[in-house]
Amino acid sequence: MKKHRLFLIGIVLTSTSFLQAQTLYGDCYSGGASGYGVVFNYNTITGKDSVNFSFNGTNGNSPYYSSGLLQAIDGMLYGTTSLGGTSNKGVLYMLNPMTGHDTVLLNFDGAVHGATPYGTLIQGKDGLLYGITSAGGDSSYGVLYSYDPVKLKDSVRVTLNKSITQGKNPYASLLQASDGFIYGVTSQGGLNKQGIIFRFNPETNNDTALFSFAINTAPKGGLIQGTDGLLYGMTVHGGTSNAGTIYSYDPVKYKDSIRVNMDGTKGEYPWGSLVQAPSGKMYGLTYNDLVYNGGALFSFNPINNNDSVLMWLKPGTSGTGSNPYGSPIIASNGLVYFLTAHGAANGNGTLISYNPKTGKDTILVVFNASINGATASGNLLEYKTVPTSLNNIALQKYAEVYPNPFHATTHILFTESGIHILEVNNIAGREIEKVECIGMQYDLQCNGFSPGIYFIKVFDQEQKYIAVARIVIE
Repeated sequence: MKKHRLFLIGIVLTSTSFLQAQTLYGDCYSGGASGYGVVFNYNTITGKDSVNFSFNGTNGNSPYYSSGLLQAIDGMLYGTTSLGGTSNKGVLYMLNPMTGHDTVLLNFDGAVHGATPYGTLIQGKDGLLYGITSAGGDSSYGVLYSYDPVKLKDSVRVTLNKSITQGKNPYASLLQASDGFIYGVTSQGGLNKQGIIFRFNPETNNDTALFSFAINTAPKGGLIQGTDGLLYGMTVHGGTSNAGTIYSYDPVKYKDSIRVNMDGTKGEYPWGSLVQAPSGKMYGLTYNDLVYNGGALFSFNPINNNDSVLMWLKPGTSGTGSNPYGSPIIASNGLVYFLTAHGAANGNGTLISYNPKTGKDTILVVFNASINGATASGNLLEYKTVPTSLNNIALQKYAEVYPNPFHATTHILFTESGIHILEVNNIAGREIEKVECIGMQYDLQCNGFSPGIYFIKVFDQEQKYIAVARIVIE
């Protein structure tokens, strides 16, 4: 049998520029065309913001405090809302940044899938998306769930209950640490009924309560893993002044430590999570303070436990925007970006940047309810640019793949008859489909694949690797 080898020429890009911190994405709890919130983006180069879409109830309603979007390895953006959908208990949705189309992937329904999802999704090392709901499940205290963005299938992994071994009603985003375990925080339950830190093994589905918070602490924010391997978080209340704390937890020695007792003079009542810069310094936000009553952006040094106010947030129509619920991000341009939920000219919050080198803060966006959203209370995402303007991929002299990008079917035309093996992999390298092609044409269909970037590996009839090509499903 005649064997023929296929050679892929390089993909031709019409644009290959990668601009640092070019686009930030976020959501608003309210405002927009229907008053149910929006997903927006802000271009740091042009200084322009725009609404990607407004929630209308059917596609979601009211993304909750400390929510936000996740950019998955397929290039798509994923998020949740606390209400809306077929049962009005929230949805998991996807936004295609290439086309601007949003799609509801999962309707939360209460008893089965959980209800009222909070926090930002994470993508595990297994490629699945993980999140939590604050209610629903068998005990109505929330669930930890996973969602497969390739197979479009969800699975409840843990149903929380009121027992001291699990905790209940989580608000915060999850974290997958370097040990492979997923860590989370609940706002209630545990020995003191004030919440716990728990650990979840995604391979075995076993969950373990590691630490119970003290009375009157009310943790709402999630955990981060510092460069020292410790987990860091904040509580809304508790500490010597009952104004909140910064704490660390050692997942190896199972030891907790209060690093900062907030007292209002440098801010109080932090709702979000910390973020760590390459320098090792951490940044966070407080909801309030005793100086201006608008909260503060602060820095924290985990080596010596020193914390410093970097920017006071001032309420009122002439202020900077105030009362942030979410967390700051450190973009690739070195600036710190964050959202405020209230204040400024329209009383609907702001998007602010802070330059750690110069100490300069800048109000970038003033939200205005029906125009670009209101109550900007979530977390921002810096979109990592993926080149998507692709010409058709040519298989030199022997075949052609068209159209590309495509919606349902793309055609692979070979100039010579024979046997070809095609393997389709997602962007994480996981094999999705493998087929044997006989003849001169093969029609590759999506078969329920979610939109995103995939790779076709080409082998000859003896299973010898020939080449690889990138395809985009819209």
